[in-house]
Amino acid sequence: MAEVFCQHDLECVWEATWSEFVQFGDPELQKAYDAVGQKYYDTHLKDGVLESARAKLAKRGLLENLPKIGDFQSREEFAAALEKHCGFAPHSILKVQGGSFTIWPQVEATPPSEAEFEKLSCLLSSLTLAAKADGSLKIGLVGNEKVSD
Repeated sequence: MAEVFCQHDLECVWEATWSEFVQFGDPELQKAYDAVGQKYYDTHLKDGVLESARAKLAKRGLLENLPKIGDFQSREEFAAALEKHCGFAPHSILKVQGGSFTIWPQVEATPPSEAEFEKLSCLLSSLTLAAKADGSLKIGLVGNEKVSD
């Protein structure tokens, strides 16, 4: 199946689907598609995303003492330190599996308060900077749809 698409075709597919989770059955095609997205991110977005993360943490006084992944013996210890740094209880919202860190908010029927949103923003910004420092770190986010009435 991978030979059916040329690089230009994948770029067109990516442009049409970038905001969605796209999975191909063919691993080689998936790898090529993911590379198109990574190239776009590296070329157009990466610097701005990193600067935004630094600015958000600095504005709240949380950049200076940001935990560094290399200072911990395990990724789980690092995750707990990030949670604490951002105002969460350790082991409460950040799940670690291999090289992946997933923000997993508690299910609630009401939207998060502004303070809760700020803590989530801190955690995402902190993970963004950690991923820059450790290229193998992947970030995921599990969203919770507001429960309908």
